Amino acid sequence: QAEDGIRDRDVTGVQTCALPIYQQVTWSALVVVEPRDERIVIDVEDPRDPFDNAAPLVRAHLRQGGFATSSPSRRPLRIGDLTLHHVVDPRTGWPVEHVRSASVCAPDAATADAIATVVGVLPVEEGLAAVAGFTGVGCCLLDADGVMWRSGAWLDA
Repeated sequence: QAEDGIRDRDVTGVQTCALPIYQQVTWSALVVVEPRDERIVIDVEDPRDPFDNAAPLVRAHLRQGGFATSSPSRRPLRIGDLTLHHVVDPRTGWPVEHVRSASVCAPDAATADAIATVVGVLPVEEGLAAVAGFTGVGCCLLDADGVMWRSGAWLDA
């Protein structure tokens, strides 16, 4: 069913999909771009202002590869009055609080998705260092204080 949703898009060379993963926990948004001369523009939602008509947190330009974002703004974990990130830090067992948004561009969507989760859990400096070890991977992080961090390979303008 998900593949049909992707194939039904009428955008040459671009496949986009937002799938409900773990129905009550999170949404995962992935973008796959086939090689092309012009870049496509991807606006990343600001988790502090998660509305369709709000300005994007950041804009990425991608010629090919995959793109993924992990953020608590869609389908957060709610416990009582608390609203928490759906990603849990395996070192502590608690939801991540130090990263509000982690976006990654990579050679493919699966890699982008996996790395977005990893850099969203690691301390910001460690996440940026980890991304620097991968060829063709860039990331943009928004920390809990509202500071934007970008790796050297991040694609924006």
